[in-house]
Amino acid sequence: MKRILLLVLVTYFYFQVSEAQMIEYKNGLGFRITFLDYNTFQDRKFDAFREYANGMELFGQRQMSKNLLLVIPIGILATTDSTLENKIDPTFTLGGQAQYHFVKQSSWISPYVVGGINAAIPKLKDFYLNVPLGVGVNFNFHPQVSLQWQTDYRLPVVNGASHLQHSLGIMYRLGVPKHQEVRNDTLINIMNDADGDGIADDVDLCPSQAGTKEFSGCPDTDQDGVADKDDRCPETAGVKKLQGCPDTDGDGIADADDECPNEKGAKEFKGCPPPDADKDGITDKDDHCPDLAGTIKTQGCPDRDNDGIADKDDRCPDQPGIKSRGGCPEEKIVDSDGDGVADKDDKCPDVKGVKSNNGCPEPEKMTDSDGDGIPDKEDKCPDVKGVKSNNGCPEPEKIVDSDGDGIPDKEDKCPDVKGVKSNKGCPEPEKIVDSDGDGIPDKEDKCPDVKGVKSNKGCPEPEKKVEKPAVKDSDGDGITDDKDQCPDKAGLFEMAGCPDSDGDGVSDKDDDCPEQAGVKSNHGCPEMKKTEKKEDKKETPVVKDTDGDGLVDDKDDCPYAAGLLRFNGCPDSDGDGISDKVDKCPKEAGPATTNGCPEIEKKDLEILDYAMRAVQFDLSRSTLREESFAVLDKIAALMQKYPSYNLVISGHTDNTGSEALNQDLSQRRARVCMDYLLSRGVSAKRLSSTGYGSRQPIADNKTDTGRFLNRRTEFNLVISR
Repeated sequence: MKRILLLVLVTYFYFQVSEAQMIEYKNGLGFRITFLDYNTFQDRKFDAFREYANGMELFGQRQMSKNLLLVIPIGILATTDSTLENKIDPTFTLGGQAQYHFVKQSSWISPYVVGGINAAIPKLKDFYLNVPLGVGVNFNFHPQVSLQWQTDYRLPVVNGASHLQHSLGIMYRLGVPKHQEVRNDTLINIMNDADGDGIADDVDLCPSQAGTKEFSGCPDTDQDGVADKDDRCPETAGVKKLQGCPDTDGDGIADADDECPNEKGAKEFKGCPPPDADKDGITDKDDHCPDLAGTIKTQGCPDRDNDGIADKDDRCPDQPGIKSRGGCPEEKIVDSDGDGVADKDDKCPDVKGVKSNNGCPEPEKMTDSDGDGIPDKEDKCPDVKGVKSNNGCPEPEKIVDSDGDGIPDKEDKCPDVKGVKSNKGCPEPEKIVDSDGDGIPDKEDKCPDVKGVKSNKGCPEPEKKVEKPAVKDSDGDGITDDKDQCPDKAGLFEMAGCPDSDGDGVSDKDDDCPEQAGVKSNHGCPEMKKTEKKEDKKETPVVKDTDGDGLVDDKDDCPYAAGLLRFNGCPDSDGDGISDKVDKCPKEAGPATTNGCPEIEKKDLEILDYAMRAVQFDLSRSTLREESFAVLDKIAALMQKYPSYNLVISGHTDNTGSEALNQDLSQRRARVCMDYLLSRGVSAKRLSSTGYGSRQPIADNKTDTGRFLNRRTEFNLVISR
């Protein structure tokens, strides 16, 4: 028995269970050990195993129908003479048996009944003939390997004695892959073949175009080894790595994408050589002066005096000089103001300036404090980045600024009092006044209205004559009368020189309640303004419209975002007729049938349908075949085209083999497709994969064609939530 158990274990670990999706077996060979029980029918104990006679048999089998097998055993064993009741050894046997199986032989356990006729020749002298009738069971550890137990009653016909025979054996089935049979002429004759290329439509990747078996029914018009469906240039022979397009200049860029197809170039320049605008032999990307011809030594910049220093860095471009002196000769160069422009060339030798303005200071530049592209003088919110459509302030639906100081309430520590960004929305602390902007406070400046120098206590240097500006500032608020809307009252710069007594962001001249902080929408008064009537002295509430879209907050579905009346105050950012509140894709226009998201074009849906059949794997494995890569690349491109959609990948098998194996195989195949798309830059948040095994067939699993169609990988775009 130990030997038998060892044989079973070796068989199990040698023949591992595999995903046999496409194999059919007709014939088989086997070996079994036999145990002959003569005790039971001679009133002896059934469990006297040591008195059993034993032997062995080799057998061959042939599947005659779905459930019926013919078995031919040849063996050698010991028998018991019916008269002498002693063992005769050896006895040679030959027989024929029929097995009827109650379930498919591909099942894990396959029980059967057996009957037949068996001949025996003890010691090659006498002749015995008996009829075996019994039961058995196959344990199918592998589609080709089974462990078999059989017990039958041997009814003697000629000589011999009645007995039971038990056998334990192993069987190996012989067969060929079914997929080789799917494409034979007989099967094609009973299928549709619309293009007449000899390949059935159900397995033809191009059923409306006659093609070749090599490309699964698709044509290759230019005969370059790339099927037309994958060939970007189907009528011009090319190379496979360029998707069938030619590359005349051999620069690795297809002629269809190459703007210089007869001149070798680089991909970043669309197949053309690197540009050299100034024709100095140095490509623009390495040329520090791409518009001016220069030398290699000066990195493409001109050097008029040939001193090895580019003119742009040479303070004396027309005089050979040395690098330590900025390209000027060794003799001393006078530069009184230290601005890098020699006094002889400096039109403002005593004031630091720039070379582009001949040594004088640059003219006054446009100031844009918040960097939103809107000059401060035109920006109503100069300290907060905004949009031009809102005069430099943030869009109304995004920022609430109660005090109108350009700082959102959520960042404003003093949301009800107008302040400055540098003080987190609160009013500036007492500032140091420097009227003339010379860096010296007025209280220390003997000439506070004239720009001067510290060495002369704020007055101009003695040798210079400075005339006092003629422009007046009557109220002394730092804003000249010609720019001051309230020249007789000291005010604030942001209020155009007018005061704001209550600090509510509304100047006194426009404030109906100048001594009481309020809101701009109520002309500077608080939101609840009391108006007394002689009759009843009731309060009249102020109607509130936070987003200013003309719809009061209590009737506005989107009170903090300006919208349209037909959407109850909600906006429609993409203009597709669906309000942002219910639009799944508020930034992309789409119809109501897709909840406001763009519709998937018919040609793109065809790509997904084509991919279901075109993505191929190695037989019974989850390894992608090379022809699948181009199909998956097209799906990766669709994910970029439809950013509002996610992709669900589902794997399916036919019902051949166990459901556990089919489930695992379908999951691994779906996952490997997902991993490929991740390697092409598709976000993991937009992908999911699952396997359904054989639970969702789309065709009849009873036919080869149906099973072929059921083995598939589906790709479905769904709107992201």
